[in-house]
Amino acid sequence: MIPLLKHEIYKKKEPMDIIKDAAEEIAMAVENTIGPTGMFKMNEEGDIIPFGAEIINNMEKTPFMDLLSKAVTSQEEEKKDGTASMAYFTAMLLKRAFRLTSQGVHPTMIENGYRKAMDIAMKELENLKVDVKRSDIEKLDAVIRDALAGYENIDFLLPLIRNAVLFLAENEVKPENIKVYTEEGGEEDESEVIIGHLLDYERKDEDMPESVDTGRILILDEIKIKKPKVDAKIFIESSEAYGKFADMDTRKLREIINKIEETGANVVLVKGEIDERAAKMLAERGIMAFEKVSEEDIKAVAKSTGAMPTTMENISREYLGESGNVVTDENAGCAGGVCHV
Repeated sequence: MIPLLKHEIYKKKEPMDIIKDAAEEIAMAVENTIGPTGMFKMNEEGDIIPFGAEIINNMEKTPFMDLLSKAVTSQEEEKKDGTASMAYFTAMLLKRAFRLTSQGVHPTMIENGYRKAMDIAMKELENLKVDVKRSDIEKLDAVIRDALAGYENIDFLLPLIRNAVLFLAENEVKPENIKVYTEEGGEEDESEVIIGHLLDYERKDEDMPESVDTGRILILDEIKIKKPKVDAKIFIESSEAYGKFADMDTRKLREIINKIEETGANVVLVKGEIDERAAKMLAERGIMAFEKVSEEDIKAVAKSTGAMPTTMENISREYLGESGNVVTDENAGCAGGVCHV
């Protein structure tokens, strides 16, 4: 019988050199990028890499690095910040864990210790938490400046973010109602905060108003003459007969537009298509209209304005919703212009 001491039972026969080396490499890569005085990195091609997620994703791929890359990517998607800190913190925990295993501490004990330490740290963070009021502009700006480390034009972005944060805090806006839109080729100083909806659609007719001060929103399925459900062949033997047939469609469209006007609507969002003739009639009456609006945008606008989607056959004032200014910006650089609702 060979006696074994307790620490010898827990001691690993083969140290996790691969993980240790990876942890040290990560720590070295990101430690001097953290905080407001952190420095940028440059890859082999000479490209500047300012953010932790990009640094990790540019490192040599290994199974461990893939796991860390996924974690950092999740951090970026969820919080939009803290990727370098997360990578560095993870690397330092791994280095300490390797040292403990080399001393004979079992991995399960290390995990339990880390979990207890996390609980203690979370409680301490709660104690350190400070409520920031609208009057505490300096405190809020300091937090924002730290979060914007690595960005250019911080002085331009800071008031945008501050005003957005204060609005969200004071109006209890849910996270799912916050959207971030990006445009390829844009600059940071072209950023803006929109309190409302950003819809990427073009006015159906260029003669329609470019803006309205108070939106009265009507949501319809379509504005066009529907084809009959049964197959029928119509023979038109003269231009006069064709004119009468076309006039019949125009009268039907005019009746629909009259109903829309009677509701008081000045903005119409349509899931399907808008007939060109109907679009001209809407423009003549000063009504702004957009076609082929996505189901997602329809639901968002309906939720925020109180508008209830309806059909051409069931147009009524009770389906209207209300909003603030509705503005189209044809020079916004996106496909078809932008509608702010």
